[in-house]
Amino acid sequence: MTDQPDNLTLGTQVATCQHLTCNLVVYSGGSDKCILHDPDSGKDAASFEQAIREKIEAGEKYDSINQIDLSGVVFPTEADFHGRVFTKPISFGAARFTKGADFQDAKFGMEANFVDAEFDGRTTFQSVKFSGMAWFWNAKFGSVSYFDAKFDGEADFQDAKFAEIVDFREAEFGERASFRGATFNGGLHFDQATVRSSVTFQGKGFPSQGSTAVASFQNVTLDNPQDVRFENVDLSRVSFLRTDVSQVHFVGCTWPLKFSPSLWPIPFFRSFQAKFLASKGEVIYDELALDERNNEGEEVGHDRRLVADLYRQLRLNLEGTKQEVEAGAFYVGQMEMRRLDNFYSWHHRLLLTAYRVLATYGENYLRPFLWYAIILAPLYALAYWILGSVSYSEGLFSALTAGALIREVPKGIESWETLLVYSNMLTSIFLLGLTLIAFRRRFSR
Repeated sequence: MTDQPDNLTLGTQVATCQHLTCNLVVYSGGSDKCILHDPDSGKDAASFEQAIREKIEAGEKYDSINQIDLSGVVFPTEADFHGRVFTKPISFGAARFTKGADFQDAKFGMEANFVDAEFDGRTTFQSVKFSGMAWFWNAKFGSVSYFDAKFDGEADFQDAKFAEIVDFREAEFGERASFRGATFNGGLHFDQATVRSSVTFQGKGFPSQGSTAVASFQNVTLDNPQDVRFENVDLSRVSFLRTDVSQVHFVGCTWPLKFSPSLWPIPFFRSFQAKFLASKGEVIYDELALDERNNEGEEVGHDRRLVADLYRQLRLNLEGTKQEVEAGAFYVGQMEMRRLDNFYSWHHRLLLTAYRVLATYGENYLRPFLWYAIILAPLYALAYWILGSVSYSEGLFSALTAGALIREVPKGIESWETLLVYSNMLTSIFLLGLTLIAFRRRFSR
C-alpha cells in the first residue's frame, strides 16, 4: 500500500466541492457540488458510479486515509453494495439513497456510520456483518427495510424513523443495542432475533391504533433478559408470544385495555353487560389477537396455554419490581386463559367462573364484601324472618354478623334454622376470607 493517493480530483475544473471535507472538484455545469454531492437526482449515473468506485478504492488503498468518507453523498440510483467488504471505518452520514440501497452480504470490518442518512426506497441489510459499531442515529427509512444482520459491535438506532415495515427477524446483537426514541410507523418484526447483551426500546414509537400487531417479538432469544428494557413504550399492539419476558424491565409502559363483564362472564345478556356492567382491564395484545381468531371459529386451545404462560411470566416479573396493580391485571389474564381453555375439566372451569364472579380471582377485595352485604345477608335475614325466630331487622343484623347473634337457636341438627345459621357462618367466613386474600394480594405483595 502507498501513503498518498495519486489523484482524487475527478472533475474538469479546479474549483473544490462545497460539501464539508470533500476533496473532489466540481464538474462543469455551474454546480458548486461534485458529482457525488450534487443533489440533482437526474445527474449522470455512469459518472457517479465511476466517482464513488474510485473514492472507495482510494480509501481502502491508502494508509493516510483513516476513514472512507461518503457523508452527504446523493445516490441517483439504487446504491449497490451487494457483497462489498469494507476494511476501514466508513461514513454514510447524511447520505441520501434516493432509490434505496442493497447492502446484502456486505461486511463492515470496522465502524459503519449512517447517522442522519435518508433511505427513500427499499433498503436491505440482509446477511450483513457489522464487526464494529453501527450507528443509525436519526436515520430515516421511507420504505421497507431489512436488517437480518449480525451486529458484533454496538448497534444504535436512536431516533431512527421507519415509515414502513422494518424487519430484524433472525438478527443477532452481540453488544448493546439501542432503539431510544425510534419510531416504527409501519411495523417491526423482531421475531427469532438473538440478543446477547442489552437492548433498549424507549418512547412511544409503536402506533396504538388498529387491530393487527405493529411489533412482534415472538421467539426472541435473550441471553441476559435482565438487561432488556422497555421504557415508556406503548405496547397496545406488541406481541411477545413464546419469548421469555420474566426478567425484562417494563417501566411506564402502556398496555391495551379490554372490556369484560363485571359480574357474570357468560353469554347471557351480553349486550346489556357490555353497555352497563362491563369494566376495562389491562391485558396483553396476544389475548386480543386470540379473541379475534376465536371469534372467527379457529381452534385456539393450545395458544391459550401459551398466552397464560406469558401472563404468568409478566405477573412474576412485575411483582418482583413492586408494580402491584399491573401484576394483578396479568394474574387475572392468566386465570381467564385457564377458565376459557377446554383442556381443563368443566367443573374446574365452573369453579374458576365462581371465583371470578365472587372476587375477580382474588384481586378485588370489595366484591366479596359487597356480594355478602348487599345480596346474601338480606337473603339470610329474610330466611330468619320466615322461620319466625326474629324480626327482619334482627335477622339482618344477625346475618351481617355471621348468624352469631340469633337469640335462640334450636338444638339438634334436624332443625332448619340450625342449618341456616351454620350456612350463614360458613358463607360469611368464606367471603371474608376472599376479602382478606384480595386485600393482602393487592397491598402486600
